[in-house]
Amino acid sequence: MAWAVDTVDSLASIDWAAFYNWKKAWPQWAGRYFYGGADWYSGEFTTAKKNTDGNLVRIAPLQGGLSGHEKTAGIDGHNWGISDATATCKSIISAIAAKQLTLPSNGDPVIVWLDVEPGVKIAPAYWAGWANTVFNYDYNGVLPFLPGIYTQFTPSGGLWYPQSSVQNCLNTVCEYWPDDEYTCYGLWTAQPEDCSYASDPTAIPDWSVFGSFTQTRCGNKFPVPLYLYQYMEPGSALNICGVKGFAGGQNLDLDSSDNRGGQSYMLSIV
Repeated sequence: MAWAVDTVDSLASIDWAAFYNWKKAWPQWAGRYFYGGADWYSGEFTTAKKNTDGNLVRIAPLQGGLSGHEKTAGIDGHNWGISDATATCKSIISAIAAKQLTLPSNGDPVIVWLDVEPGVKIAPAYWAGWANTVFNYDYNGVLPFLPGIYTQFTPSGGLWYPQSSVQNCLNTVCEYWPDDEYTCYGLWTAQPEDCSYASDPTAIPDWSVFGSFTQTRCGNKFPVPLYLYQYMEPGSALNICGVKGFAGGQNLDLDSSDNRGGQSYMLSIV
């Protein structure tokens, strides 16, 4: 089990000592936005690595939830997907060019995560344009990225699955955009958030509550692995669970990855 955080703030602005005093552990990776209303700051990744005693070593790159774009159907939605994905990938590459981050040394791809907020009915057109652009983004003759989705999960039959709008999009996109690379290569869940995860900093999140999701493609099915789990955030900790001082008073969501290999699809901090 690897501990992690995600935030819209600069990782360099976090009081990591306060976080450690609360959690009694350093994060090993962090989710960070590269486009869509939030972006990285100069020097933040190497600074965060230093301020966590070298423990925070990987970054999972996200695009913020541009809900208006994501809900747009037809060619306009497809074009928004292309434009947003291009901007996100360029932002990631700029952090690499600034010698803040590197691609995996073994040549593995990096999953770029699209934030689909609760209740957003993401259009197949947008996903097709976005996913195809991420998958085919060329960097020095290499295709380094894979498309994934960070989203709300909801319960069904005693287990948790991606919200229905995401399932519907992924299972119908091949009908409309069969020539695009529309496969989702990973999931990052934002639920469930059990209050024990807020009150007990040492609590280990339970991954057994999740069901398996399979994407229907043209002619076959593709099991989409769940790699990452955001299991508590400050708003829920305070407003739902009544817990003050969550994450040492920092604006940090808590995440984890288990033995499914999610960390291998991340950027490395220099």
